[in-house]
Amino acid sequence: ALASCDIVIHSAASVSFDNPLDVAINTNLCGPINLIGTLHDLKITPHLIAVSTAYVAGTRKGDAFEELLQDGAYAISVDWRNEIETARRARVRSEDESRTTNSLKKFAKDHFPDAKSDLFACFIERGSALAKSAGDTAMVTMQSWMFLSSFQKMRECMLLEKTIL
Repeated sequence: ALASCDIVIHSAASVSFDNPLDVAINTNLCGPINLIGTLHDLKITPHLIAVSTAYVAGTRKGDAFEELLQDGAYAISVDWRNEIETARRARVRSEDESRTTNSLKKFAKDHFPDAKSDLFACFIERGSALAKSAGDTAMVTMQSWMFLSSFQKMRECMLLEKTIL
């Protein structure tokens, strides 16, 4: 079907400012690049209309006319392929670091001080907090939180604030 088109419009983009960099690059940069690659592979040359987000003009005021980056006032010497790979590596590295023992311990200590001894206890505490007022939460958990001294504060809090059936 694409091979018979006279016009191809690409308007898929994300305007979210909090997407991870690699997700924003995959959506806003790689999407159009992949479309152009597909048109090239099909050996077709339809009119291509690329509708980008409202945020590509930066802080400029007024009309932002389309021009090749290397021909414009905002030209920079950057290898975009290298930038894509760098963003992907940064995401992997960041996710790997967030899963280290030290990072998880710090996260548990900072966010779940009464349950920090084990991640399952953090899940119990978080799951209980997510329940609506007078709502129910069902959990199948390890029983050690019920008797180990490291979970005493968590037990006291649960017994004072929750009903355990």
